[in-house]
Amino acid sequence: MAGDMIYLWFLTLVDAGYINQEFVDQVFGNDFVYEEYADVDLAEVIEETTTDRTFPDVTRTHLYYDAIMYLGSHDIVQGYPDGTFKPNQTVNRAEMMKILVEATVDGGSLESYSNEKCFPDVPAEQWYTKYICYGKTNDWVLGYT
Repeated sequence: MAGDMIYLWFLTLVDAGYINQEFVDQVFGNDFVYEEYADVDLAEVIEETTTDRTFPDVTRTHLYYDAIMYLGSHDIVQGYPDGTFKPNQTVNRAEMMKILVEATVDGGSLESYSNEKCFPDVPAEQWYTKYICYGKTNDWVLGYT
């Protein structure tokens, strides 16, 4: 069920123009996605999810409250060290790759990417290295040209 909810969230990102459908199809290419999910209300399903992770700067009235709480309750996002989420801050490529990879890949299989230097501006052993390098290896990111 969690994978299905991540898929639905990705579709909201497609609708908003943040990512393209081709990318979503590639990420979920090996999954079975049924048309029955087309009319599922993501907010209703997320409401069923209990979470112990809260962010003081994400109020129930925030447009993406449900999605943020869902991702937090499944440890896909943890927020910043000060406990905030900063929902109105622009997501950088490292943060986006972390969300995408954590939502679709078993975390244990990522450690081998931590010591790579896959791009000139991605040093080894940073918190984001394994996500960016995994994305590059799997053609999710191409880097700057």
